[in-house]
Amino acid sequence: MSHELRTPINAILGYNSLLRDGLFGQLTERQQDALDRMRTAAEHLLSLINDVLDLSRVEAGKIALQPTDIEWVPFLEGLSEPIRSLAARKSLAYAVSIAPELPGIRADPMRLRQVLLNLLTNAVKFTDRGWIELRVAPSRGSNRIHIDVTDTGIGIEESDLEAIFEEFTQVDQSSTREHGGAGLGLAISRRLIRAMGGALTVTSVPGRGSTFRVELPLTPPSAPDLARGLVVERDRSGR
Repeated sequence: MSHELRTPINAILGYNSLLRDGLFGQLTERQQDALDRMRTAAEHLLSLINDVLDLSRVEAGKIALQPTDIEWVPFLEGLSEPIRSLAARKSLAYAVSIAPELPGIRADPMRLRQVLLNLLTNAVKFTDRGWIELRVAPSRGSNRIHIDVTDTGIGIEESDLEAIFEEFTQVDQSSTREHGGAGLGLAISRRLIRAMGGALTVTSVPGRGSTFRVELPLTPPSAPDLARGLVVERDRSGR
């Protein structure tokens, strides 16, 4: 099913690129603008399809997590590259802070990257001025680390703090509605982090900003987390 849904959108994006590159002749300014709008809409649709497919896999227990050792510096550098570009377009400052002697962890790097990219792009999306910060540090008094994504954006009302993690839910704010979205990213992110034995929470002050916190254990869950609809898969070394 995923192939059948993605293939037509990828074909649209492919032909759009050929047209925009002038393969079929020179374009007028209006034609170029129309193709740019078409590409934006197609990319948005593809993102929604990917979110729906991810949610369906989560609910069916068909996403396999593959924990590996994560080296923080290269991991965060690769993660931050696209975010710096997004933040620069809105004249937002972007900073990364890593605590000294931060212990490594074992987690699924692809899924952790997916979660953090979702949090960071949301932070940029809902922040018009100020800054975004990604901070990683050990959690005091526990065998865990936490990853904070903090922004100076529109913030979230206290009554909506849990609702934003529900599927197909958006908080009732004009700024949020303006940016759109299916309301799936945070729901999927929380489930993925829980499957890695962690937690995803948020604190916020309306009009002043939000902090989303990912907490992860220093070692991954030792058994498949079937209760949450996900499978934790060990690597071939048996670790």
